[in-house]
Amino acid sequence: MGRLKLGVDSADLVLPLHKAARPELQSDKAKLVNLNKALCNSITQKVASTALKTCIHALTDDRKLMFILCTTAIYQ
Repeated sequence: MGRLKLGVDSADLVLPLHKAARPELQSDKAKLVNLNKALCNSITQKVASTALKTCIHALTDDRKLMFILCTTAIYQ
């Protein structure tokens, strides 16, 4: 059985994890929860970005433009 490569680079996760790891005013449990959330969000965003790029490459040029415009409007 093959493994799915998600395209997640550890360098892409450093900044969100750094932002979440604020030692001041946080208990150890809160730090772990925040780090876990930041890690999950980073991986989800990276995987969604990779999947979106794959979908766009599969479309024809005229449909590609429409797809990009629609998804940009949705995410803003």
